[in-house]
Amino acid sequence: MWYTRRTMKEKILIALSDQNLAALLSTRLERQGYTIVKAKTGEETLHKMQSENPDLALIDLILSGKNGYEVLEEKTLDRPVTKIPVIIVSNSGSPIDMKRIPSTPTIRGYVIKSHVDPEEVLKKVEDVFGRIYLPQASEVVHSLGEETPAPRSEVAKKI
Repeated sequence: MWYTRRTMKEKILIALSDQNLAALLSTRLERQGYTIVKAKTGEETLHKMQSENPDLALIDLILSGKNGYEVLEEKTLDRPVTKIPVIIVSNSGSPIDMKRIPSTPTIRGYVIKSHVDPEEVLKKVEDVFGRIYLPQASEVVHSLGEETPAPRSEVAKKI
């Protein structure tokens, strides 16, 4: 269960080369109440960062046209979009590739596409917006190793 003090819907820009993954993440995040904007190319990503002013961007390093590295570099030069936080979603994870990513405090996370779990992405998104995840009471009891109470019908059979 997610708790928040949010009073408005945050807007997330999803710019991924894998459109199936983009659709999966869009659906999961929309169910959580976020507004989703999509981009397929680097140029479109930069345009939508300016025109849509998202609260967060999920950006792939491998985009057609301008790649994700170029998008991140140009983002640091464009005053209105400089402060938009970014979570990188990519299969490029080699040390050489990582060094190419501009060092900026707006990069808030990195997710490997081939191992992506929508819940992991959701957790990173929630972390960016300062939300706290509180498990259900039954999850806490189970994790502590305590027995869960027997259903009333089972109790009645024992009496």
